[in-house]
Amino acid sequence: MNQDLFKKEITTEIMGKTWTIIETEETDKDYALGQTFETARKIIIYNYEPADILNPRKLYNQVMRHELLHAYMFECGLGDDLRYNDHGHDETTIDWMARIYPRYKKTCRELKVED
Repeated sequence: MNQDLFKKEITTEIMGKTWTIIETEETDKDYALGQTFETARKIIIYNYEPADILNPRKLYNQVMRHELLHAYMFECGLGDDLRYNDHGHDETTIDWMARIYPRYKKTCRELKVED
């Protein structure tokens, strides 16, 4: 496993609340790369085999952004009561937001509307 990608445990602030991000060497039985737990304020990033991935940093960043977006939605009051599907948050929308974020950020920076 690439130790640069998996740092074990870090904390961050999301909407004024402390969240713990746990990067585990375990794998998820359903092949999820990450999960977000609202009531525990925890994000789990599961192990995956970077040797099988063409760009492990890109995938890691995308998975982290995806799970962070779930956390932001939870802290904004958009929890499991949103029933777009069986999981609560619409995974397609979350994934799209995580993928588009670098381009969106670049556009906001160019237009000087970051804050």
